[in-house]
Amino acid sequence: MAAELLEVKGYYPSNKPGVEPQRPCRPINLTNLMYLSSATNRITVIWGNYGKSYSAGLYLVRQLTSAELLQRLKTIGVKHPELCKTLVKEKLRLDPDSEIATTGVSVSLTCPLVKMRLAVPCQAETCAHPECFDAVFYLQMNEKKPTWMCPVCDKPAAYDQLIIDGLLSKILMECQEADKIEFLVDGSSCPIKIEKERSCSPQCPILVIGSIPSPKEIT
Repeated sequence: MAAELLEVKGYYPSNKPGVEPQRPCRPINLTNLMYLSSATNRITVIWGNYGKSYSAGLYLVRQLTSAELLQRLKTIGVKHPELCKTLVKEKLRLDPDSEIATTGVSVSLTCPLVKMRLAVPCQAETCAHPECFDAVFYLQMNEKKPTWMCPVCDKPAAYDQLIIDGLLSKILMECQEADKIEFLVDGSSCPIKIEKERSCSPQCPILVIGSIPSPKEIT
């Protein structure tokens, strides 16, 4: 096979001379250019001289779909409700450097990504907040455009750090009508249902223009 030059796609060139162009952290697929038999493959990487050192890696991988990743997460990534309850209590514990004690925290049961009720509550083990996002939509979005950032705190949330919140999963099944819950310091929770605003007419007598109300109507 003759040598073929493959340009890096999807990078953002800079208009300033000597400034390194930026590109998304997405791997380049070389499958169509490689010998998949016993033949020898030779790869040469050429990049501009911007006064930095670079490293390149070649990986033989099998791409997994978001559905496969979700099934794997459901199999090995579910955290027991009691462990989740312990973590909630730790997060609500009084900070030694603070004079204000937290008696409870309100947690939404809506996914911040799609504004729909959570189905598979998920978060990264490194996240310090009790709020979750939906694992289904999170994996689907990262399948199309991998960023792996928590939509709640905007911090890295890689796949191998994800866990399914067993406590919140249980609460979602038990509180079908709740929009939010409140976690208390002892780890217990209570549902919070947000009532929709209703337009109610005031309870007062209706006066017809041109008529004289009677004393009974005024009272």
